[in-house]
Amino acid sequence: MSRTVAIFRRLDSTTGDFDNLSNNERLEEPDPSVVSVDPGSDETVVCQQHVVFSSTFRVPAFYFTLCNSGGAPLPLPDIVKSSLFKSIACDDGFEVSSYAISLPTSTFPLLSHGDHPTLGSPCWYFHPCETSAALKELLAEVKEDDWDETATLVRQLELWFMVLCSVVNL
Repeated sequence: MSRTVAIFRRLDSTTGDFDNLSNNERLEEPDPSVVSVDPGSDETVVCQQHVVFSSTFRVPAFYFTLCNSGGAPLPLPDIVKSSLFKSIACDDGFEVSSYAISLPTSTFPLLSHGDHPTLGSPCWYFHPCETSAALKELLAEVKEDDWDETATLVRQLELWFMVLCSVVNL
């Protein structure tokens, strides 16, 4: 699964609070063929998003790139300030470097930079190492006895999107 959307990058030093926008101010998903620049305090950037199955961890993984209007990729500090992330996503407890976002106690970074598994192009991605355990725990809470394998897989994907949307504005 993939899509290309236009999102906003804050040009000032604040991250902004995109979660508290009124219904009239919410960002609408733009037509992917049209990317315009807002003359206000935000710059529109192009975000390519991919959902890819991780063969190693056997779960979906979210890969993305953000590029300015000239096509140059944005550095991580600018990505964190974009409207792609919910304002609470990168709280003070996270360590942010130029190549990853991590929790101090975590073995693997939460957000890392690497090659897209099928395209081979550089992307940012949420590391899928803990995804399986989280989905198993959530699925145990909602699973019905009469679900077949297809119903279980569909619900697992829905739960994965719910978890992803707690951090990312999709």
